[in-house]
Amino acid sequence: TSCDKQHTSYDKQFTSYDGQHTSYDKQFTSCDKQHTSYDKQPNLDFKAVITSSPACTEQIEKMKQELFRISLEQNRMNALIENLDCNKKRALQDIENFFDEIKQLLQIQKRAALYNVTHYTNEKKNELTNYLKYLQECSTRMNDYINELIFWDSNKPRVDGLTIPFCSNSLQLDQAMYDYDTSVILGLNNDKDNISCSLQQILNQKLVIVEQGSIKVEDIIIQRNDTDNPMALVYWCVDGLTIDDRSSFELEVSSCNENDNNDKWYISAMSPGANTRGVIIINDEKENKLKWGNKYIIRMKFHRFKISQTPFSENYFVYLTDNFIDSNIINAKEIKALESLLPQNYSKVKLLYRGSEYNFDAKAFRNKCNGKEQTIVIVLSELNY
Repeated sequence: TSCDKQHTSYDKQFTSYDGQHTSYDKQFTSCDKQHTSYDKQPNLDFKAVITSSPACTEQIEKMKQELFRISLEQNRMNALIENLDCNKKRALQDIENFFDEIKQLLQIQKRAALYNVTHYTNEKKNELTNYLKYLQECSTRMNDYINELIFWDSNKPRVDGLTIPFCSNSLQLDQAMYDYDTSVILGLNNDKDNISCSLQQILNQKLVIVEQGSIKVEDIIIQRNDTDNPMALVYWCVDGLTIDDRSSFELEVSSCNENDNNDKWYISAMSPGANTRGVIIINDEKENKLKWGNKYIIRMKFHRFKISQTPFSENYFVYLTDNFIDSNIINAKEIKALESLLPQNYSKVKLLYRGSEYNFDAKAFRNKCNGKEQTIVIVLSELNY
């Protein structure tokens, strides 16, 4: 009977756990019928334990509380597994529907394309047939004319000055019909590889498994590598993503200079453990893709299990200028803010004078900077105003 009294307080002790799991009903609304059993609290069959030691009794109570928490967590995991199975079935059905719609659309487009080719060739055939009829009519008239000449020659006496019958309907050939184009050239023949690639890209975009969460490019620091080329340190962070050793990141670098035809390349990097932030280096000693004076767009996305991904992060614009590298009076963030104010389309920034290298001299500063085009002067004031 003492055990009964000891366990009557469990309902009150564990009411706090109910609040933690009330959100599961909303998460699994699609599987309410399957998960109704998880809404109930677990029935734990505790054996009656009688002990005279208060310390043992307290320890047993704590262990029973932990068992209750474990049971709740087991129920939650079971609910998550079944909910995952439900979502899997729904996703598989969506894929079936998606490809069925594509098949129907392709059938419609196929019928339309076949009709267009048939109609096109029939129109050309009608033109050729009509011209053939015209030639046949001309041939008939010529034969009739020849017969008339033969008849006239055999029945009329040869008298000087007698007019020979003349065929007024002389043959008029259509010069355009000499080079009539009978070819049927489909754009598909020339662009089928491009169409296949485009279709593949579309399907890859539409059929990707989207991870809930986001990745962001926080900052990009520009430095010099050992070959004096620019090296970019891309600092990233993630939010709401589960990261482990199977995760990876894809960084896209796209050039936005007019003379390089928007060159684009990708850099893949494995996740550094379970970290939620890190850095990826572009243009290390092994590669020199970035060039001084060029402008680039950098963005990232996160991959899980190699088959799922987040959407791309927002575009991060970078203008690689070595004018402010290792500056004593302006940092990377201030450089970025300054460059965002400068005209980007038809301009190039050139460093005219640097006091930390040339030793500031008013006369030298005037000689180097006066009479130039639009200039900006950056001064660090000791008075800080």
